[in-house]
Amino acid sequence: VYEVHKGIRQKKAVYQLLDHVDKIHNRYKEIDDFESDGIDISQIMIYPVIVYTHEMWGIPGINDYLAERFAQEYRSTKYNFFMVRELVMIDFDLFLDCFDSLKNGNIEIFTLFEKYFSELSLKRTIARKFKSTNSIMKSFPTFEEAISTMKNKDCGFFPSSLYYELGDKLEIPRG
Repeated sequence: VYEVHKGIRQKKAVYQLLDHVDKIHNRYKEIDDFESDGIDISQIMIYPVIVYTHEMWGIPGINDYLAERFAQEYRSTKYNFFMVRELVMIDFDLFLDCFDSLKNGNIEIFTLFEKYFSELSLKRTIARKFKSTNSIMKSFPTFEEAISTMKNKDCGFFPSSLYYELGDKLEIPRG
């Protein structure tokens, strides 16, 4: 939860996100004065996201544990937002795999989020109804598993232009 870096104790993961939610709530005019565009804070939806780079964080149940910690801490504070969605953990590789589609607008990140929440809700409902080991285990999908049914030719295991750019910079031969 905390990391000590150069003698300074820094918040990590859930607590770091909560600090940012606080900052958006209390100091949003410094970040983005959306009220000047006629948007009230009560219309804002927050999507808390942790992007991870180590596969260990994709183990079933970790996202649920951290999401519950986030929700407990979040509920203990009063915010005026319309909604703060459940915490989402995303493997960084998804952004590499879907770089072109996200960049070109072929896929909207918020569509992926809502697909994830829909799949999560469905799998949890099934687990509550059937109470089998299999249905319970399936109620802990990773973000990538939950959105895997969304088909897009530029997303998935197909190399994107960023993939090739990185390979070229690192002088890795294409093959």
